[in-house]
Amino acid sequence: MSNLAPRVETFYLSDLRGTEPDFLWETIQPLIRHKVPTWSARGSKLVERGALISVARENFDFLAPYYSSVIARIFNGTKPRDIPQIVREEMRLAVNLETARRIGYQFPPNVLKVADLVYDDIDIPVAAP
Repeated sequence: MSNLAPRVETFYLSDLRGTEPDFLWETIQPLIRHKVPTWSARGSKLVERGALISVARENFDFLAPYYSSVIARIFNGTKPRDIPQIVREEMRLAVNLETARRIGYQFPPNVLKVADLVYDDIDIPVAAP
């Protein structure tokens, strides 16, 4: 990441391996040092650990009943094409003010008004360098 950070304008932290909250500081530290804004697909935990912002699903509990009802309808004879595939998800906006301060970014006031979670500090794990 140290080689990449000086050459990018922004960085997307995907939901793939390597973006575990406990190890994020090692990844994100060079990005913050080079004032690179970061966006997290994983939700508020990565924002708490130093990502700048995230709009993501925090709760996955609603998915099991939804998909089990779809499967039950198919087993009971409903054609899959006749089942609406619209899932209403609750997304949450999380921002980190300390990361914003370190990279020189100021959130618009309206973003802070609608944010579900606002972190004032970066939660750096004790074992982090």
